[in-house]
Amino acid sequence: MSAIWGVISLRHEEIMDGTKSRMQSAYDKYKIDRVESIEKDNVLMGCGIQYFTKESRYEKLPVAEDNVFYTADVVLDNREELLEDLNIQQEAVITDGQILYYTYKKYGKKCLNKLRGAYAFVYYDKQENAIYVVSDTAGTRCLYYRYVDGMFSFSTVMEALWQPNEKPKMNERWLVDFLALDNLVGLTECKETMYEGIYKLEPAQILKITISGIEKENYWNPVLKELKLKTDEEYKEKFIELLGDSVRCLLRADKTAMFLSGGLDSSSIACFAAPELKKRGKKLYAFTSVPEQDYVSDASSYYVTNESTAAKKTGEFLGNVENYWIELKGEDPWSVREKIREGFEIPYKSPRNMQWIIKGMEEAAALGARIMLEGSYGNVNISFGNPQIYFNTLLSQKRFISYFGEMGYYAKNYGWSRKEKIKMLLKTAKIYYSRNKKEQKDVLGKAFIKKDIIEKYDLETRISELYETRTENKMDVKSNSKLMIDKLQLSYKGEINTKESLMTGVLSRDPCRDKRLIEFCMSLPVEQYCYRGVSRRLVREYLEGIVPEHVIKGERYGCQSADMLCGVRKKWNKIYSEMKDIFVRNQKHDFVECNDALKELERLNQNILACDSFDFIRLFYTSMLLETMEGQ
Repeated sequence: MSAIWGVISLRHEEIMDGTKSRMQSAYDKYKIDRVESIEKDNVLMGCGIQYFTKESRYEKLPVAEDNVFYTADVVLDNREELLEDLNIQQEAVITDGQILYYTYKKYGKKCLNKLRGAYAFVYYDKQENAIYVVSDTAGTRCLYYRYVDGMFSFSTVMEALWQPNEKPKMNERWLVDFLALDNLVGLTECKETMYEGIYKLEPAQILKITISGIEKENYWNPVLKELKLKTDEEYKEKFIELLGDSVRCLLRADKTAMFLSGGLDSSSIACFAAPELKKRGKKLYAFTSVPEQDYVSDASSYYVTNESTAAKKTGEFLGNVENYWIELKGEDPWSVREKIREGFEIPYKSPRNMQWIIKGMEEAAALGARIMLEGSYGNVNISFGNPQIYFNTLLSQKRFISYFGEMGYYAKNYGWSRKEKIKMLLKTAKIYYSRNKKEQKDVLGKAFIKKDIIEKYDLETRISELYETRTENKMDVKSNSKLMIDKLQLSYKGEINTKESLMTGVLSRDPCRDKRLIEFCMSLPVEQYCYRGVSRRLVREYLEGIVPEHVIKGERYGCQSADMLCGVRKKWNKIYSEMKDIFVRNQKHDFVECNDALKELERLNQNILACDSFDFIRLFYTSMLLETMEGQ
């Protein structure tokens, strides 16, 4: 796994002097183990290699041979399968970069659906004078590019694509959309970036760049038929086999760490990873976010704000788990924003999570663990089981008897009275039968955007249309399955994960993003997710006995870094002063309504103890966006 960069002139012009050092210097702030590059005539390629696996220490990238130039950011998950296909006996160490190179050289784009793993690569055929740029199916690794007058540039980080003595022009539409999404979502589309002229490779995309321009193709867009097996036992066996292999193929580091909560997804992954590591005489190093010791939870009883007890029980159940607690004692998200933003290159919306995630990965690196497992994508596949979507599906299929029967199971499982059961029957039916009606609501919330800009970019219409496709009240199981390959969330997650690995030297991998597991979950009948009053059934029923009972039967949701506002309140005077200064400096900003932001800041200042977390977060990312623009 690596960072990659380069410039290729399709007009066969020599690369400008100083380009190599300029591009490479953009990576000086990151945790790169070794840098290699080639520079020949009209081609410059670089690779910043990170030693995530034992083979990566022997990686030799870029490649220049037979009029082909190639560099890759790659960790493959099906090495043995690909080596067998290539008829290569692994007598000496063969790296992932080599396997990918030989496979693509032999098969071209026909091989792309055979590949599994995290990768982005660039392949230039000088004789054809064509460049091929490819991303993995889940967009796990981020790659930016620009193409101007026959000159194609690419890089894992945007800074390397800035031209000499050039002040990059900000993409106002991207920035406005970032603010208009009045929640933790960061993107409205996944091609453009914060800078005009710099674009991002989309998940499962292949670009062909010639002197005539860029051709784009999506090579993986599964539209699957419903999987119909004879018994639940067959579904169970297939699910366990797939999830188990999706985890095992990621255990390639000398030491493996993971983020372990008390929830279903990470616990399920731990329960496959730890036994496999135990066979190899290894431990699983588990990191769990915990609040400060003096934190008193003000969250509803629906949430667990300290998951250390559950994580410790899981560790004891498995035996070879070493638990570590990530405590942000005396720290606050505001004081570390510049460090994180510099590494990410873009403003971010989740200060609650970014702080402890980066700290956990840094602590894992200190232990020598270079791969960090996590399971956040499991929310949309392995642990999906939204009852409303289940009811919507039954009603859409006119399975009314099943609908009434299922409501009876839910009533029994949750101890509802007859009156409560009838109330839920009417409520869920009303939601379904009104799902095609346009909901009149303020989609922009409290976003601090000037009115003329809202009209200029037709924000209310565009954001409303985006939400329409993602509202659970409007979905059945088929429409929900499309979210399992939603490019927006895959792209944004991949961009963040890539920058995290560069900043910490630790590679984040999520088995739930394995293409086989995604395809399997997309094809399941709705009853595999919810049935007889049991939601999130794949984990709760099929992994019973593999995952400990305290996880399987847990009904509450975990809330990591729940004490974020505690750190904010302790440093509030400083945070308030610095935020206020940013908004005052920018009162004449082109599109941010800083006067409204100042009023909201003053409202919070009047009673910071009663502050809602997202009211702070909104001010946080708005002020960070302003700081980012000031720095350009």
